[in-house]
Amino acid sequence: MPKRRSRVYRLSRKSPSLREQAEQMAQLASDLATWPHKPVEAGSGLQGLWNAFIGIAGRALTNLGYVVFSVASQVNVQADLAKELAGKYGWFIHGNLTLPFVLKLGEIGKATGNRRTAVAAAFIDYYRSDNWAEFRRMTIDWNRISALEPRRRRVLRDLSNTLMFHDPPRYNAANVVIPAVIAQIDGLLARFAAETLNLTFNTLGYNERKALATAFASNIDSHFGFEEAAVDLIFNVLYATAYYRMVPEGGRMLSRHKIIHGEALGYGTLANALRLFLMLDFVIRVIQRYHDEKLADTPSSNPNASNPSPLGLEDVGLRSAVEGLQMLPDDEKNK
Repeated sequence: MPKRRSRVYRLSRKSPSLREQAEQMAQLASDLATWPHKPVEAGSGLQGLWNAFIGIAGRALTNLGYVVFSVASQVNVQADLAKELAGKYGWFIHGNLTLPFVLKLGEIGKATGNRRTAVAAAFIDYYRSDNWAEFRRMTIDWNRISALEPRRRRVLRDLSNTLMFHDPPRYNAANVVIPAVIAQIDGLLARFAAETLNLTFNTLGYNERKALATAFASNIDSHFGFEEAAVDLIFNVLYATAYYRMVPEGGRMLSRHKIIHGEALGYGTLANALRLFLMLDFVIRVIQRYHDEKLADTPSSNPNASNPSPLGLEDVGLRSAVEGLQMLPDDEKNK
């Protein structure tokens, strides 16, 4: 085993996260653009001088607001390029990524040809640099997730610590970690479906996956269009139908069925391991959102709530997912 690295973690981020920076920019742009457009009547005396100053400053800040909107528009173009590029090669833009990283990915998106290696290298460098600082930040934050049981947190901690020893060819930690991370995603989705969608089943069949995908799609982060790719990657690639000797959508190397049942043997790459940790984090975040909604919608906190769903959730997408599955014939449910 390689020598254990120092436990002095460098978790101070130089740039705010994408979510933090985008929200700050949007608020600033909104504040500046709503400044009064018409000049203020000057009046006389010191009050008139002050009013004139306010009028000039207001028009200047309004112009600055338009500049901020222009910059935000250019950033949005880069972000769209990054989102499209990430989705094309089996990644998605995580909300905790920094804006400089997204802009860097957007620049890669402007190039031509196959950029799979460049995209994977960008993600790997982001999460592994500075002694895995950003990766540690993401996994340590799971300790604050109330929807995770303490025992599951310990399992996830051990898995994330194991991946940081990844040092092929001496030790390919991805070979060990990937099947275990998939098992944790299985467990989280199965428990969520049983407790939140009120479904009882032994395996994640086609209809169960469809109901889960509908529920997740209805609760993605509304501030960005980035999480749509995460839903697609989990339910249409990782959990894609994969019979024996069949090549599923997304290939063998990111197929839950092929990996868990031992048919795929070349899955152990750092890129695949990071993809799965990002998917795991996304699943955890969505489940936490539903958990928070459950607490907010309980009768004690919301006495006016009526006819709650099994966990007190009133989301239209969630209800439609449950109702759609419950209306299926019994033989269809068991497929």
